[in-house]
Amino acid sequence: MESGIRPPAVSGSFYPAEKNELATVLSSLFAGTRVMLKNKHIKALVVPHAGFIYSGQTASWGYRQLPQPRAHQHFILLGPSHYEYFLGVAADAAEFWETPLGQIRQRSVSGKPLRSAVIAPSVHALEHSLEVQLPFLQYLYQNHFSFTALLTGGNLNTHDVAHDLAAHHTSSLFVISSDLSHYLHEKDAREKDKKTIEAILHLDPDYFDREENVACGQEAIKILIEMARVQKWQRQCIHYDTSASAFASGDKNRVVGYAAIAFYV
Repeated sequence: MESGIRPPAVSGSFYPAEKNELATVLSSLFAGTRVMLKNKHIKALVVPHAGFIYSGQTASWGYRQLPQPRAHQHFILLGPSHYEYFLGVAADAAEFWETPLGQIRQRSVSGKPLRSAVIAPSVHALEHSLEVQLPFLQYLYQNHFSFTALLTGGNLNTHDVAHDLAAHHTSSLFVISSDLSHYLHEKDAREKDKKTIEAILHLDPDYFDREENVACGQEAIKILIEMARVQKWQRQCIHYDTSASAFASGDKNRVVGYAAIAFYV
């Protein structure tokens, strides 16, 4: 990618393309949240990745739980690829990612081994699941943080990925990007999503192999579950909603579920 910068792919569609408008939207979203885990050390979040009018409120509840900014804070962003199939984990080569709020440094995994990782900028070029997380982090931390972008593909050994990440990123915070059920009636979606959230809280990775249409980022969630199991992280669901809420579409017939779940010690 030219000059090592990945330009925004979904600004103007998933979130505002104009800097001041985006900042205003984020300020409004965070105004409706509060800290629920005081004096806890957050290790990871599960947050949704739809357009901000749909899942932004739920995502902001999750991000509100993060600690106060500190120098050199690093995040691992882990989520699904919606547009391109590949094997293993796809990392990006760009040194910076850009949003309307500015540029953020992106660290390659090349210096910290991840057995299944391949450098695949084309996989990241149009993908929204990680990009939409950055404005929330920029709102809280300005551009004083760095991150590593990782997308999950097929034939993935989630156990190995979890242990590699835990071994080489001990001071990083993990952001797992995933929506829950897709296009069910709201009543059915809420019933299914409740089971999915319970499976995450009970660290049950097998649930995601048994059930269908539970989470588009289920491979990333399974990686998180393995890390949480080994490191004995506690967890709590911070917020749950669907796209049928008043702040979004109002359509109760084909909804998408969204949850913010925090892992902490």
